[in-house]
Amino acid sequence: EAHYNLGVELMKRGNTEEARTHYAAALRLNPEYGDAVMAMGFLEFQSGRMAQAIDYYSKSVRLNPRNAEAHNNLASALALNGERGQAIQHYKTALEINPDFQGARDNLRKLTE
Repeated sequence: EAHYNLGVELMKRGNTEEARTHYAAALRLNPEYGDAVMAMGFLEFQSGRMAQAIDYYSKSVRLNPRNAEAHNNLASALALNGERGQAIQHYKTALEINPDFQGARDNLRKLTE
């Protein structure tokens, strides 16, 4: 948790590479640390590395299938990677989990217009 928490603080200060180092350390200690998995997915997404983001977000969904945010993030990465059908399914899953998730609703609408 200490590595993850330090990563969060570093991200707040814009030190993404240092944050990545601490998130990776957290995952070495606990490969199923869901928050660190999501954080690494976010870093990969922000860096434009969609295949890696998809890997992290897919793992996050496997670790917690009821995490609407993980489904939304995975869908966004899939959409940018040209995998429209899978993206739509994950946006829909996010909305099944949390019908009030406006971000997922907006993302789904944009993808299906």
